[in-house]
Amino acid sequence: ESQISEVSEQQGVAKQKARQADDSVEERKRIVSKANSIVIPDAEALNSEKAQLRAQIEAAPVATADADEATLIKDRDDAQQKLEAARAKFTVLSERVLTLAEKDECPTCGHPVQDLDKSENKKKLAKLKDDGIEFRKVYDVANQKLTDFRVAVNKSRASVQTWQKRISTIEAQIASIPQLEKARHDLMASLQALP
Repeated sequence: ESQISEVSEQQGVAKQKARQADDSVEERKRIVSKANSIVIPDAEALNSEKAQLRAQIEAAPVATADADEATLIKDRDDAQQKLEAARAKFTVLSERVLTLAEKDECPTCGHPVQDLDKSENKKKLAKLKDDGIEFRKVYDVANQKLTDFRVAVNKSRASVQTWQKRISTIEAQIASIPQLEKARHDLMASLQALP
């Protein structure tokens, strides 16, 4: 009976050692898996991407946008002033032509109005009308340039903001590299310490 008891005890010890060995193997697998799951970013690649993003930010037309916009606004406003001046002259001259058409004498000085004066005023009126059409085209082009410029600048500003956010993310990833390396090192050290 003592032999049976001794054999039973040895079997129990063997089973316990087998369980410990299985547990140890499982623990090793878990630690190795965890260590392998730690992804350490490539600092060189991140720094390269960061440099490219900074270059894109520098090349973006955002820096000179205010001065460029001011020039485009001035061009548009100049065209608008010319258009308004042509409209005002047209209005005055058309009233004069209408007044002269109704009378045969000048409403201002009372002298007789020649047909030559009437036709000359009509020519001036036609020229002002043509000039007004041209001024309107110039104004429309200047206004469209300004609108297109503003759209492009807003897109550029949005891109710059996106790039700046990516740079912040890259900097955070670079800053985390030492911590990730230490975590991996600690896991590998705990693996070495296992029986």
